[in-house]
Amino acid sequence: MEKEAESTASQIQELRLQLEKVQNQQVEDSRDMSKQQKMTERYLTKRQMLTSRKEECSRSVRDLGVLPEEAFEKYIHERLDKVCTSCKLQRL
Repeated sequence: MEKEAESTASQIQELRLQLEKVQNQQVEDSRDMSKQQKMTERYLTKRQMLTSRKEECSRSVRDLGVLPEEAFEKYIHERLDKVCTSCKLQRL
């Protein structure tokens, strides 16, 4: 009877240790999920901002209308930073 009690006590101790490990892993997983969620929210916010910027640029290009052919030939071999000194796109 005493051996059974000791065996049961050791089983309980092992189960408690396993439970503690699982709980610690659960806490760690929860932290990781929270970090991933924050990163995802940041990326989605950045994507939304860049999409908005893209739409703004597309609108600006449409507002310019058709450019004369010489506009394409004149700057074809120039670098973007020389052509567009105030352009925000070069910083993105």
